[in-house]
Amino acid sequence: MLETTTRFLSPREIVKQFDLEIGMKIADFGSGAGDFSIAIAQYIQPTGKVFAIDVMESAHQSLRSKYKIQGITNIELILTNLETDSGSTLPKESVDRVMIHNILFQVNDKKHLLKEAYKILKEKGKLVIIEWDIASPIGPLKSSRIPERELVSLIQNNGFEIDHKIDAGKYHYGYIFKKS
Repeated sequence: MLETTTRFLSPREIVKQFDLEIGMKIADFGSGAGDFSIAIAQYIQPTGKVFAIDVMESAHQSLRSKYKIQGITNIELILTNLETDSGSTLPKESVDRVMIHNILFQVNDKKHLLKEAYKILKEKGKLVIIEWDIASPIGPLKSSRIPERELVSLIQNNGFEIDHKIDAGKYHYGYIFKKS
């Protein structure tokens, strides 16, 4: 378990809770600078692949620099808007996990994003969600955050059921859902 009283967000520690295996294919929605993408890629190498998906080229530039320095070769960058039809650009039922971290609070059409995740997940695939805790003293405006109960309900209403809750540190909450 993470030490929630002192930790901010430790991708390496959090990723250990994802039930990952070598060779898996993982989509990281809103990968940003790629700390989770890198932690996942290291966990599933040499045959696994991470699809780091973001709308900002600057985020991809940062991630590209990090993974090249670390000698990581199993990350594929996808520059796209996830809020469009087939936003991920990935084929139906092609990935084992979809990770969505710290972006749902800023997505206008959350249902659309969840439908895309559902579509690209394999039959026994899982959705990993990490979001800002409503009570956190840091992070985005509290008015834009999604209360935990509300987010769980939204995801359950879009074809997923709770697999288990994960420890996402002091300022976040996290869950793993499975396709139902």
